[in-house]
Amino acid sequence: MREYTVDIGGIEHNVQLSDEEAERRGLKSEPKAAATKVAKAPANKAAPAPSDKGA
Repeated sequence: MREYTVDIGGIEHNVQLSDEEAERRGLKSEPKAAATKVAKAPANKAAPAPSDKGA
């Protein structure tokens, strides 16, 4: 089983197919790219502590 990228309705999808099934569908295997994206840290959404309230 290999992973193939197919375009369905303008959106790319990854599918796992056997070599025979991929050949029947006319797909070519693409080498996997190394994951180089690093997730960005989410912005802090916590409300600031009110300054007029006592502790």
